[in-house]
Amino acid sequence: MESYGGVIDWKNNCRYLGVYFVGGRVFNCFSDYAKSRYFRSFNARLSKVGRFTSDEVVISLIYAKCFPVLL
Repeated sequence: MESYGGVIDWKNNCRYLGVYFVGGRVFNCFSDYAKSRYFRSFNARLSKVGRFTSDEVVISLIYAKCFPVLL
């Protein structure tokens, strides 16, 4: 394998299948990115339906649209 004189950047975390792994002596996952995407999706849905929608509709929207973002 030839080297072309390029520099390989060192990273402290790695993304694999949507999960961020953090480098270190112990196994660690970084979940802040997933949580921020979940709350962004939740707030977007809640702003569209408003306060006067029934709780059942809001909960079904959360299960249908927000939880897949988290998982």
